[in-house]
Amino acid sequence: MSGAILYTQGFGSRPENVEVPLCSRRSPNSTDLDYPLGKRWINSDLSQEFVLTSKTSFNGSTSANWSLLAGSALYIAGVGSSTLAGGTVTVSNPLVLSTSYILISRTNQINTSVLQVLNITNGSFNVTSFSGTDGSSFVYMIVN
Repeated sequence: MSGAILYTQGFGSRPENVEVPLCSRRSPNSTDLDYPLGKRWINSDLSQEFVLTSKTSFNGSTSANWSLLAGSALYIAGVGSSTLAGGTVTVSNPLVLSTSYILISRTNQINTSVLQVLNITNGSFNVTSFSGTDGSSFVYMIVN
């Protein structure tokens, strides 16, 4: 919990929480659970604002679902490289969010097939080749 105790007329006191956003130098993640729905989180380093929209539970594990608010700045979260093996590869990177944009570019132009990004989830994404056998190396940029 964050914020001061608010004194209300006729109803005692209650903690201030949703009304005042939490300011931090990092973005929230699924383990940031100790906040009420509607809580706002500001990443001051990236000029981004998030809101806690829901909490989900699966196999006894609870996760917080934070949404980036429209109008917040996009930023380059990370870069990397990989090579297709048998025409497809799963790239694991903790900076990938299900809402990320993934930009890719081949680093060798031996094969003229087109690469495609699929299945963007929290922590990973897939890259595949339309030819199905492309062994191209590629670089990627994660934009959140």
